[in-house]
Amino acid sequence: MAAPIHQESRLLLGLIGLADISGYTSFVRYRSLSLSHAEMIVTELMEGMIDAMVAPWVVNKLEGDAALLYAEISPTDAVEVGAAVAGLTRVFAAFDQARGRLVRERKNCGCDACTDLNQLRLKILVHSGEMVLKRVRQFEELAGDAVILLHRLAKNDVPIHEYLLLTDAVMRELAGAAPPAERLQQTVAGWERPQTLWYLAEPQQCAALLALRRPPAAASPSPSASPSASPSASAPVSASSARFQHLPQASRRPFRIWLDSMAMMLTPRRRV
Repeated sequence: MAAPIHQESRLLLGLIGLADISGYTSFVRYRSLSLSHAEMIVTELMEGMIDAMVAPWVVNKLEGDAALLYAEISPTDAVEVGAAVAGLTRVFAAFDQARGRLVRERKNCGCDACTDLNQLRLKILVHSGEMVLKRVRQFEELAGDAVILLHRLAKNDVPIHEYLLLTDAVMRELAGAAPPAERLQQTVAGWERPQTLWYLAEPQQCAALLALRRPPAAASPSPSASPSASPSASAPVSASSARFQHLPQASRRPFRIWLDSMAMMLTPRRRV
């Protein structure tokens, strides 16, 4: 008789994200050299993205050209939700930097993968809800309707290839701090009603929020709460990686207004 499988599970409330490399399917060619180089390139891009992820985000698992992640935070705290969403901009910046480096390093290779490397883009989808985090032996798995919906939303009608997509649940939790975004009604298999989605075409502009901190609690702050204890959380992002050339300048002003309002919310107030 086979040994029983040990399983533990707990209910989790918070954000769930999917960081997905766009263009991967057409990028991979079924030729030995191209396929080998394609997998090497995607691996390096994924490593850069994972290194850029900071708390409260936790990488649950890799799914080929995508990473499934979650953040166990209070959905009623707009500041906490906003800070978590803003933290994902580090991933976009890291992807841009890794892709640029690989383009330079592989410029002398003429295989399909290395030639088309610059066509790869990144999209990150964020949803909010209840999930089950279960452990089966050494593996951890996220399960629940929120997880299923997020994966199905990866195939959507967003007209661009690189973006940050927030579901209506996330936008409601952001409340007055929600960024100006394009609205989209998306039909999803298995869901009766269309899902309301919001996408941002220049998500890296949230990067300025990463250096900000929430106001400290009334109790004495722990040493780990000081800015010097986690320098990676406020690492600068290159100006070149925080721009999208396909957008007119006029469309960037509403995002700047939202960015300023979030900065006011997140900046600690000095006690008198």
